[in-house]
Amino acid sequence: MMEVQPIKSKEVIAKMKELMSIDGKAKELLLFTIGINSALRVSDILRLRWKDLKGDVIKIKEKKTGKWKEIPITPAVMSVLEEEIPDWREKQDNEYIFTSESNRNKGQVWSRQYVWSFLRDYARRAGWTEAVG
Repeated sequence: MMEVQPIKSKEVIAKMKELMSIDGKAKELLLFTIGINSALRVSDILRLRWKDLKGDVIKIKEKKTGKWKEIPITPAVMSVLEEEIPDWREKQDNEYIFTSESNRNKGQVWSRQYVWSFLRDYARRAGWTEAVG
């Protein structure tokens, strides 16, 4: 198994966020921002629904441990919601946030493989040379 490293460089993180915003990848930016601000696993983030963001905290039952966890919705996450997804408050509460927009997979929750693929791509574009994990 390949060893991966977390991205700790503030410059690389800022560049990745900038590139996602420029590319119009609002949901990808939201997932990335939630991930770096919450330490939730990708499998847990992918299960979030719009209703989970409509309070002050994200209350989630972790898939791996089965434990309930409350994560504050940070100003960084709120900023992405307000600036990149201005109609987020009108979304259907029970809809998953991270679903495909393509015709073939429309409405299906993203796979972990898709998440790793776009994270790897944006990390490389931002100058990160190590394996992303």
